[in-house]
Amino acid sequence: MRALRAMVLALGLVVPPARPAEPEGTLRFAWPVRGDATIELSDERSVGDERRSVVIEMHLRVEPDSTSDRLVLRFSDARIVSVDNVPIASVNPAGMRIAVARVMRIATPTILVDRDGRYAESRDLDGVARGVLAAAGFPGMPPGLDSFKNLLRDVASGDWYAWVGAWLGSRQKPGEWTRTESAWELDGTRVPVKATRRGLSSSGAAGRTRLEAAAVYPSESVRRYTGGFLIDMAREARELGDGDTVASTRFLEHAQFSPVTETLTVDLETATMRPILAERTRTFSAVARGHWVSGSERRAHRFTWSPGSEPR
Repeated sequence: MRALRAMVLALGLVVPPARPAEPEGTLRFAWPVRGDATIELSDERSVGDERRSVVIEMHLRVEPDSTSDRLVLRFSDARIVSVDNVPIASVNPAGMRIAVARVMRIATPTILVDRDGRYAESRDLDGVARGVLAAAGFPGMPPGLDSFKNLLRDVASGDWYAWVGAWLGSRQKPGEWTRTESAWELDGTRVPVKATRRGLSSSGAAGRTRLEAAAVYPSESVRRYTGGFLIDMAREARELGDGDTVASTRFLEHAQFSPVTETLTVDLETATMRPILAERTRTFSAVARGHWVSGSERRAHRFTWSPGSEPR
């Protein structure tokens, strides 16, 4: 179960903090009430020279919620395109990395957002959790299912934050930037986080806005996430013995973790805030008794929107 949690935990680091309404700015959430898109998810992770990557394609359907004034994002028809740049048809079906890809393919619950563009809730968490556990080879439902569902919810809200939530009310033009330091709630604890936001040069297409936001999280606030990821990748790199729990525990007990640097970049439609490309990268490292391990991640969603969406 720990390994499975590490797989899913690696998809989303923290729950974005609740924030007061932004002052009047350029960007306002105005997605059409109905629409369809094809999403290509690229997920890449590395420690040293050891790398793994997964590409997944899925369908997104946006429609009004029948029981509230919210929009519903439903994901379907997810399929694995490639693993480590190898087409899925040529990948060893018994390999560990294809198992990770199968989990990622399922781990996307339905998302509901308010009409102002803020994440509201995730649905179908029970079904998604059971599907993930079945894909990971668990014959039954292990203890701690509720906390696992919360983890899936955090992944969904983190993706929405990268697509839309982080940019609501943004006013940065190309070359403009702001820097802040504030207290965010991470894993139940309020910690100081340094953040920088800036406008980037346009991608060249008319009606587009490109923005970047970077944050530095204190090391101890994300120790559990960072530690699990680095241990898993270090084993794959054979820097720690595969399955050697003693070596893993010793490393975690003595490791000093670096702060985590997270960068979000988005290319979106200025008029609607529909994302075209949303990318999140993270870097971190840990050292224990001279043994140093560093890691990085890149998680990118590319959207191809269908024409003919209904206006709001």
